[in-house]
Amino acid sequence: MLGEMVCVGAVVHARAVPRHSFRYPLWMLCVDVERVQSGLRWLLAGDGHLLPPNVIRDHLRRVGAEADGRLLALTAPRSLSGNFNPVNFYFGVAAGGRGTLTGVVLHVTNTPWGERHCYALNAASASAGPGRYRFEFDKAFHVSPFLPVAGRYTLRLAIRDGALGIVITLAGVEAVSARLVLRTRPLTVTRALAASMRRPVQSVVTLCRIYWQALRLRLLGAKFHVHPQRGSR
Repeated sequence: MLGEMVCVGAVVHARAVPRHSFRYPLWMLCVDVERVQSGLRWLLAGDGHLLPPNVIRDHLRRVGAEADGRLLALTAPRSLSGNFNPVNFYFGVAAGGRGTLTGVVLHVTNTPWGERHCYALNAASASAGPGRYRFEFDKAFHVSPFLPVAGRYTLRLAIRDGALGIVITLAGVEAVSARLVLRTRPLTVTRALAASMRRPVQSVVTLCRIYWQALRLRLLGAKFHVHPQRGSR
């Protein structure tokens, strides 16, 4: 069941053309957007780290998802090196204590442009079994110069006691998948601070890894896709 958690694990990327993959450790928090514990607020500080609850609910309502229950955010917290998050996940949970997932909002930031975009998904017909969900949606945001502008995503979400898995796949000739493989424990300030101390500069390390992997892709001959707006200026 979704709830407030400390999440420790890895992010894994793989693509077919050119053949390339990597795996990096990371930690994340899953927090109640409207009831962040006071001892954790500094970990979630920074410009635009979390969307306001009313904005999340508006996105959920736009796709017909129930939006009046609890809102949880899965996010990479602020570190001593600052605040950087390629994507935040927001989960709408049904009111009334049922714990049922009603919808998902992905808040994506592209690098190096710093633009942001939200995808909102209705979970009403996305169930693929107990604790499992499958969504499909069109790509509508230029997230990387090494990915095509258009395409179609598949998002798979697996929620189990002690584990959370998210897989996002972009179909096509330049198929790519990104996975979050996370072990979860109930959120406490002590656990969150301990995880933060183990990776005190995670934000800057994440940014450096993005540029390092971009260089590797360039050297491997990956096709370069010009930003659809900026490339015409």
